[in-house]
Amino acid sequence: MTDNSKTPGKLLFEKLAINLDEVPFEQVPDYTAVEYFLTCEDEPSSDADNLDKIKRYLEASEHLYKIEDWNRAKEIIIFPLPLNGITETKIYLQLGSWGFYKEQIELCNKMLNKVDKETDSFFLNALSIVYMYLGDYQKVIDYNEQFLVIAEQITNLFFDSTVV
Repeated sequence: MTDNSKTPGKLLFEKLAINLDEVPFEQVPDYTAVEYFLTCEDEPSSDADNLDKIKRYLEASEHLYKIEDWNRAKEIIIFPLPLNGITETKIYLQLGSWGFYKEQIELCNKMLNKVDKETDSFFLNALSIVYMYLGDYQKVIDYNEQFLVIAEQITNLFFDSTVV
């Protein structure tokens, strides 16, 4: 059962399962910053600028990039936030729908080749779409080709593992 009194940031921090007593000493400041941005900083008002609505999540992910905790960084940027009151949207997709293409490109590129093939497929697809909006069709083709290679690998892994 979900506790509806918790903010999305607090729910996300719980999902990340960061135990500050167990992290390496040199990483404590970055994990503490993640905790601050997700649990302590006030939620922006509903009339805040769109980028301000997700800034604290982006800041938290930056600290995870710094210490190369890619899986947790991924969890932040794919976390579905209730940004328009009706639906929940993943941060990396929401940036593009708001027209923050530069920020979306940066975010997706930071995550490529960091977690797994499936994750790469999400970000390659997003990059393909953003470059379509920007009219850079050669990059659309390049990212789609990379996406197809990964999709084929993922499909082969799935079918190879299910053969009896």
